[in-house]
Amino acid sequence: ENFYGQTYNSVCLFREPEVVDILKYVWAAHKRDGRKQRLNSIQALPAYKRLLEKIPGFKFLLDKELSLILSQVRCVDDEPKYYLDPNTDRIGYKVMDTISYEA
Repeated sequence: ENFYGQTYNSVCLFREPEVVDILKYVWAAHKRDGRKQRLNSIQALPAYKRLLEKIPGFKFLLDKELSLILSQVRCVDDEPKYYLDPNTDRIGYKVMDTISYEA
């Protein structure tokens, strides 16, 4: 109803064991040394190759999402930036393109 100026963010869930394997690899590598990981190291994993066999034609989407994961894993321990509404003394956090003041 009130969509004007908002974004539409579609969601697709992959509930495959290969996704779990890839995420475990990303977290283990992050905890091990915290260095920036590269997409080509993920693409070399057997789990990545098996996942591509299950979703042929969507390599671009998988690589895009993995790139986001690899950049965001480095920010997981950062303090979230908050916004203070001076009129109501509420604290909010950025969610997509808006500030959310909900708990």
